[in-house]
Amino acid sequence: KRIYIIGGKASVSPKVENELKSYTKADVNRVSGYDRYETSVEISKAYFKKADKVVLASGMNDADALVAASYADLSKSPILLTKIKDLPSKTLSEIERLNASEVVIVGGKASVSSSVEKKLKEKGLAVSRVSGSDRYATSIDLAKKVVKNSSCGKLVLINGRKNADALTVSSLATSESLPVVMTDGNNVSKSVKKFVKDNDINEVIIVGGNSSMNARMMKQLDVKTRRIAGKDRFETAIKIADEVYPYLEKVI
Repeated sequence: KRIYIIGGKASVSPKVENELKSYTKADVNRVSGYDRYETSVEISKAYFKKADKVVLASGMNDADALVAASYADLSKSPILLTKIKDLPSKTLSEIERLNASEVVIVGGKASVSSSVEKKLKEKGLAVSRVSGSDRYATSIDLAKKVVKNSSCGKLVLINGRKNADALTVSSLATSESLPVVMTDGNNVSKSVKKFVKDNDINEVIIVGGNSSMNARMMKQLDVKTRRIAGKDRFETAIKIADEVYPYLEKVI
């Protein structure tokens, strides 16, 4: 019944918007701001009247924000974006509008600097940080927080260097509160294997084709594995949507 376009006309053109309107009787709406930072604010405004906690990620390092979806969903928090060394004024205004008391920064200081953290603390906010030595370690740290509040026994693996599959997997992750962990796309690391063992994971869902996630990875795990993939990123997104929402009324 509804289709939401996320992002400005430079991201999704008016041509695509018009084509969607001609293909369907559904309402087509766009949620966007002047840039990615303002767009994250507009999404927050659309879905949150109030939030005690906000998840803050880098607008320049998509990886951290992409794997934070389940964590944010479980904590009923919007994900807002910041510049590396400067907190956009509209992001801060949105935190204040939400009347949030806590901000969780996702990513290391190379993604969100200590100056941003300092500014938040100066505003009287409780600030914590989830970060590892790199994006892969950060995703595992986030996953640990997710499994503390979820008992589904499943894990989603994605390529940490290819954002397309990670972008569309958020709907799958939030539908069952699944942790999402990044890999290099070639092998399952010792840290991922340890996470699987320590957290009683009984099924691993690999997202992306063989060019993104090597076939040998399915043999490197001692639990049930399956793959969600299409011939390209667009078809993969459709397959994820089909699995999560077989009777969906809204599309993003």
